[in-house]
Amino acid sequence: MTQAQIGVTGLAVMGANLARNLARHGHAVAVHNRSQYRTKALIEEHGDEGTFVPCDTPEELVAALERPRRILIMVKAGAPTDAVIEEFAPLLEPGDMLVDGGNAHFADTRRREADLRARGLHFVGAGVSGGEEGALLGPSIMPGGSKESYQALGPLLEDIAAKVDGVPCCTHIGPDGAGHYVKMVPQRHRVRRHAAHRRGLRPAQAGARPDPGGAGGHLRRVERGRAVLVPDRDHRGGAPPGRRGHRYAAGRRDRRPGRAEGHRPLDGADRA
Repeated sequence: MTQAQIGVTGLAVMGANLARNLARHGHAVAVHNRSQYRTKALIEEHGDEGTFVPCDTPEELVAALERPRRILIMVKAGAPTDAVIEEFAPLLEPGDMLVDGGNAHFADTRRREADLRARGLHFVGAGVSGGEEGALLGPSIMPGGSKESYQALGPLLEDIAAKVDGVPCCTHIGPDGAGHYVKMVPQRHRVRRHAAHRRGLRPAQAGARPDPGGAGGHLRRVERGRAVLVPDRDHRGGAPPGRRGHRYAAGRRDRRPGRAEGHRPLDGADRA
């Protein structure tokens, strides 16, 4: 049986596209989904893109992986992520790794990392930007976690990440929840852009025909004289991270226009 270099559990569009991206870059990928039809569909439709190892159960996925095991979790944020972690963690051995590629709140990532570290496991919260297309063709990836975990995981992520002048859009961001913390920053700005577009496009709601081009035009289109915002589709459950960023900033009484959390280092209040 082929020993896979990495496993992916959760094969909705983002998870499936990341698995395909890994396979296209020559990495053997073990794939698993709670509903087995997604696994079968991935193999039937894209099995010729690389080496996939289909797995029907968590036990099969763990058995298919080389050590140290690396499992990328691509499910909804919140309770579903916790459920998957508790499903896989008892099957792993010290030094193995779970990676959350969803849009988790960084405080949840810190909690999970501390819990799994106490059990001898690595946990990496990795922000993934680029949506469905980026997941397949090259996303920006923001992994947190320990330096040791990045040594084992980083080369795989750098391989599939977008490149600028040959440099991968992926680096070790920092410990525990740093990756998801940084992912929250551009999402917060996206929320601001959406709000600005809504205000700017109000004339269209009255029947005007604004130019759909220009700054931020990718977020809107005009249909029969009405402006339509194109919704984000890259978050998997829960509040989008940008909205969570606003709530976090509001809780810290940080209401200055354009202020982003990542513009200052974490302090004691952030770690509470």
